This record gives sequence, C-alpha cells and structure tokens, in this order.
Amino acid sequence: MRKTVQTWLGDGIAAHEIGVFVPTPQFVTRTRAAIDGLAGVDGITTAPMNLAKGLEFRAVV
Repeated sequence: MRKTVQTWLGDGIAAHEIGVFVPTPQFVTRTRAAIDGLAGVDGITTAPMNLAKGLEFRAVV
C-alpha cells in the first residue's frame, strides 16, 4: 500500500486527492504509520471504510 501511495504522489496526484480506507478504526493508526514520511502525508485521508460513502478521491486504496 505504501508503494502504491508513493507512486501516486510521484505521478502528480496531490495528497488531498488520495483516500486510504481500512476495514475497522483499529487499522487507521497502523495505516498512518505505514505511510508516515511520504511527502504530503498529512493531506492523505485515512479512515475506516464505513466513512467513505459520499466522499470522492482521485485515487483510493
């Protein structure tokens, strides 16, 4: 997942256009740690899947 997000950022997709959704809230912290250090990581949305409804992103994992 980290490599995918890193590739998207390298391809010019802005961090705020990326959504990373996980099965449960417990995975959010772990997922944030996995992408920590990438450029613009603070702009990437990381949330449980049940919060994804109605949101739009250019890239989603």
